Amino acid sequence: MPNLYFGGKFYQKGASRLSDTLEVSSVLNRQDLEDDYEACRELGKSLYFREEVYPKSKRDGLSLLLWASRHGDPEAKYYIGLFLLSGVLKSVRADSKEAGLAELCQSANSGFLQARRFLNQYCLKEYTKTVSDGIPVSSTAGPLVDFDGNRIHIDCSGILTPIDAKLTYENGCNILTFCVNLALLSTEQGITDIDAFMRAVRNGMEDWAGHYEVFGGQKLEVRVEITTEHRAYDNVYILPFTNDVRETAAEAFDKYHTEKAKKLVDDILTSKRSAAGVGMRKWSTKSRKWILIQSQSGRFDEYEEIRAVAKHEFGHALGLGDLYCSDSDGLAGVEKGVYKELDSFYIYNKSYNLVMCDHHGPISNNDIEMVVLAFSQNKMQNYQPRKMKGTISDALGKGN
Repeated sequence: MPNLYFGGKFYQKGASRLSDTLEVSSVLNRQDLEDDYEACRELGKSLYFREEVYPKSKRDGLSLLLWASRHGDPEAKYYIGLFLLSGVLKSVRADSKEAGLAELCQSANSGFLQARRFLNQYCLKEYTKTVSDGIPVSSTAGPLVDFDGNRIHIDCSGILTPIDAKLTYENGCNILTFCVNLALLSTEQGITDIDAFMRAVRNGMEDWAGHYEVFGGQKLEVRVEITTEHRAYDNVYILPFTNDVRETAAEAFDKYHTEKAKKLVDDILTSKRSAAGVGMRKWSTKSRKWILIQSQSGRFDEYEEIRAVAKHEFGHALGLGDLYCSDSDGLAGVEKGVYKELDSFYIYNKSYNLVMCDHHGPISNNDIEMVVLAFSQNKMQNYQPRKMKGTISDALGKGN
């Protein structure tokens, strides 16, 4: 967190102890507070938000919330984020808005749902304002057309097509339907509740369903239909990386794959990253699709997190690249201002509150535009080149 300014007083990021910034009365046991950030946060809330308005109580309450926030308390970060956005606090070394969004993002990603809801509503409001402030909106009615006015055709199906997709125009509505059959590749070890795990995965994929406005404001309904039939082909494979699966994969890579491939797998295993496979060489509508999910707890029972991870990885299966910055993956990230349709979701330092950047984030109209292009052009859609190679999606830089 950057240095902050409040009520004529600086609160330094590098303060070594609570007493460096705190002016609470001497009856408080500061050592106990330093060791218990939850108690620090709760006392800070009671002092800052008390009905009687006492300037010193507000200062002391804010000091406690700042202390708890600096030590990672998600709820305290939420309040500090709101204070920065509202102007109660000002960042000395960084933009206060970005500093506030960064605090809120860290709070949301630590599991504080109130912060997640606020972020999503805030970004949607910013996006709606941006659209109303000048992004051209088409009045085109009828079958879906691209930015050049050409009708879009999608009809992908068959036993060699893991994700069936069909675009139809019915009763004045454009409807894009995805049909997916899930096949679980797993042993019995390591999963607390397989049914609950698969339900979380399904829910993450179904989160892509909804009503969107694409290609200049044309309305599009997206439907996601999921089955779990036993099939030899035509599946999206779900692979929870349990310990025994991890050992089997390591043995296979030792025998059959290059050092480069083994290093990639080792990196994924060590960092407990989830991943999606979309083809041996490149994504296409007929390339094999699989989703590898790892568990931070090792029990695969963090169902909301699994749902969010499945939502992001399904985006890869639908033909989207990553939006985040990752040196190990050769991704430089996307700077603010490069694509105006993304700026409303910008958080800080090349981070965006969008599903392909932060798996907790929402799915935008632009994401759906890119999915439509992926299936209509049979080509993966990228926000950024990987290792400076590849083309950027035609959906970017066009508005909404």
